[in-house]
Amino acid sequence: LDKSSGSDGKNRSGAFAAANQVVKEVYDRTLEDQTNASVVVEGFTAALLIGRPMPLKLVQNFWLGARLLTLQPIAFTTAQNASNLLSEVILYDMLRAYTGKYVTMHGEGAGALMLLLADKLDLEEVPSNFVGVNGLNPDQREMIYKRFSTVPWKDTSRPPVNSWRDLINKWGAKRIRPAGFPQDN
Repeated sequence: LDKSSGSDGKNRSGAFAAANQVVKEVYDRTLEDQTNASVVVEGFTAALLIGRPMPLKLVQNFWLGARLLTLQPIAFTTAQNASNLLSEVILYDMLRAYTGKYVTMHGEGAGALMLLLADKLDLEEVPSNFVGVNGLNPDQREMIYKRFSTVPWKDTSRPPVNSWRDLINKWGAKRIRPAGFPQDN
């Protein structure tokens, strides 16, 4: 999703609002870890300045007391893989939040009536070429489908996303219906 995402790439505020929601949660956790690490640095500095014997042991005790872990080489690779997975989950959540809030679908031509009448389970019957999408341009949608058609996690609350149908069923995109017809919530 590029910075110009929104109504087919023209509304930037929607993308930024979704990104800010997820990034804030990650940033809060990072600040907490930074605070805990600063306790370790302060303890090490104090130990060096007062000439305490075995300052590294003191640092290790502070490190453990702050509930921070040191990583062995194999554990570093594992942590890096977890970090990569976390990046994917954050992107997934960010795109899902954006889609649920800013992406809409509308029927085009003969598909207008089909999209209008289909409930969520019947969307498979609506041909893709009869559906217009506002809020994500075709390249952005293809990036989402390519990246999340399979997911590396077992969390069923974050299912794979393969098509515009999944944007409605799994990510909460709304269908725009003519006046007088019930709208998606």
